[in-house]
Amino acid sequence: RDFPPYTQPLLVGCYTMVGEDKKYKDDMSALKYLFKKYTNLSISVRFDLNEGNLVERASNIDLSMNALCEWIESKEDEEFYKKCEFITFRCVLTKVMNTPFERRDGWVICASVKKDKIYLYPFETEEDKERLSNASDYQKRCSSWGYKFEGYIFSDKPLEKPTGNGAVSHDEFDGVYEAKLNDHRLLFAAEMDGIVSEKEVNSLEELRHAEFVEAKTCIQLDCTKHRISFGRYKSGKWWAQSFLVGVQTILVGYRNYDGIVTRLERIRVKDLTRRFPEFWAPLSPAASLNFLNDFLNFVKKSVASEETDREQKVFVFSWQPGHPVKCKTLEEPCYFSFLKR
Repeated sequence: RDFPPYTQPLLVGCYTMVGEDKKYKDDMSALKYLFKKYTNLSISVRFDLNEGNLVERASNIDLSMNALCEWIESKEDEEFYKKCEFITFRCVLTKVMNTPFERRDGWVICASVKKDKIYLYPFETEEDKERLSNASDYQKRCSSWGYKFEGYIFSDKPLEKPTGNGAVSHDEFDGVYEAKLNDHRLLFAAEMDGIVSEKEVNSLEELRHAEFVEAKTCIQLDCTKHRISFGRYKSGKWWAQSFLVGVQTILVGYRNYDGIVTRLERIRVKDLTRRFPEFWAPLSPAASLNFLNDFLNFVKKSVASEETDREQKVFVFSWQPGHPVKCKTLEEPCYFSFLKR
């Protein structure tokens, strides 16, 4: 199937979530800036990601939904809100897009209707909970290293040198984007890592013209095993995450098993599929986007099948590898309720 039409995503707003309790602030105070030295295509470094305390972050996705809803309450007269059909997070869309590639992990995504908008929200599966509770020390350190890496390359002000001491900020900067996939009008929030700018950005218009950069850590790709793992399990997720918001560059920190980053490389998102073609075939970016389009069609039809009291129901969509997407409808309130009424 051909690549489905996807409009250039437009940044329509942003907000900050402060601290571990994700307190909402209608500003861009948590926006980060990439240190100029690290804008090179490739550079040798030495970042010890073991500095500081081990970082274990909960998903806090419920608190993130509260913040997104608070932002939306002040935007209901805006044209982008009036036109949108789906309201969600980038992580939800990414999860669906990677389903054709996924061989291990299932998912649960719920839909609720409010003011004729379909909200999509992810829930942990039992396998997710078990994996988290049984995570090895090394897996916990890998997760912690990913959070700490950002502190070595981003700072609060342009041209300011990052602290790079292992400290982790719990503040989060989210951009809100509108986009259209075929006939589906989307409004979604995405946590953004940082931008490339030598001047401080203070307005939405300035932010729209800034270059966003995603930051990722990865084991050094110095053997076939690591290349296969990257191609199968990371490249597709990285591509989808960046493509949805129009990010063109990923800054990768290559580390060893001891959590020492030795090299930074700027990778163009469009080159990800070309770099590891043997691990994408016969799948493709088109397959990812077509699956998302089909899923949104299924959600619309499932919601439309309930002719009355749609806002009193939760539509629970679930998927396991090797099986089709399933839907069941539950009455509110229930375990899967996620919107404040």
